[in-house]
Amino acid sequence: MVEEIADLLPAGHPVGHGRIGLRIRWGDATATGGDQTVVAAEAIVGSVHRGAEKLAEVRDYRQVIMLLDRHDWWGAFGSEVGFVLAVERMIGLAVPRRATLLRVVLAELTRCSSHLAMLAGALDTAACHETAGMRVADPGAATAARDAIDVVRELFVRATGNRVHPMFCRIGGLAADVESGWLVVVHAALPRVVAAADRAGEALHGLGIGLAELPSADARSMAVTGPVARACGVDVDLRRDEPYLAYDEVFAPSDVVPPGPMPAGSGDAATRWRVLAAEVTAAATVVGRCLDLLSSGPVRARLPRTLRVPQGETFAWTESPQGASGYYLVSTGGPAPYRLKIRAAMFDTAAALALALPGTARADLPLALASLPTMAGDVDR
Repeated sequence: MVEEIADLLPAGHPVGHGRIGLRIRWGDATATGGDQTVVAAEAIVGSVHRGAEKLAEVRDYRQVIMLLDRHDWWGAFGSEVGFVLAVERMIGLAVPRRATLLRVVLAELTRCSSHLAMLAGALDTAACHETAGMRVADPGAATAARDAIDVVRELFVRATGNRVHPMFCRIGGLAADVESGWLVVVHAALPRVVAAADRAGEALHGLGIGLAELPSADARSMAVTGPVARACGVDVDLRRDEPYLAYDEVFAPSDVVPPGPMPAGSGDAATRWRVLAAEVTAAATVVGRCLDLLSSGPVRARLPRTLRVPQGETFAWTESPQGASGYYLVSTGGPAPYRLKIRAAMFDTAAALALALPGTARADLPLALASLPTMAGDVDR
């Protein structure tokens, strides 16, 4: 049978936006003497494909940024950063230090809101599908997480003028500087954001143990990255392994969240949520370090009105909220990319559903899906 993932999750869940199908083969309930379990599963993608990579070929380099905001709508700023880094690398452009540090601040705030959205969605799903041994300990934790998301989005409004799609990165820096009072507001907001993540993590404690396990070997075979990979013991984080922006200064190896003890060496739903909550704390710590290093100065390098990138090719990738996002850029010297290929972080997570879901009971399927982010816009860019 084929189900829409959005139909299996509560309304408003971040993974439920857009269309991704799930082809499921169920086991015989009479044979197991209980609930049906998943025997095989396959993600069906392509329903919302918008051809963003092709559209980039008929947009100038500055206009492409608008297209990239609309893939992972919970990690929009992170998508902007990867593309502009590729362009800046090809033209050999030095970005002002203040702009570089502010990019890190905005990227990590984006990580906070994305992770909080996933945690709140998991809490909502657990509340809607309570089963024996799976009950939310703190029903107010989801509301606290959503309130913290609003706090982060208000920070983006004050800095960029937009809540969801910032479109704030520019080749050479940022569209504008932030107001002086914004930095004070960010400092004040960080404890509330961390507290909300900790509360959500505590509320989910004990839920999802052994659910939708993804062994590290399977994660590697599917090239899964981000929190899902780290939760199953794949120790990869581009902020540490291939630092970009100012991460070599503000991100320490200890900031890569260890998954902690895992049943049978496999990453399950419980571990994924524990990693998400801990990564919010780490992100807030990185933001604080950036704010301490910020000094006055320009936020944008001067560029000609018509930007032409020298002939050549490059690949840049970043640690977006849900994994590694890559941008392969080819230029023939014109005002628009000759070719842009995007490596979407959640495409591989969607493929890994085939390995993580078998063995999941029908009643537990929504909770399993809530722990494996598969944003349709990112998968079907």
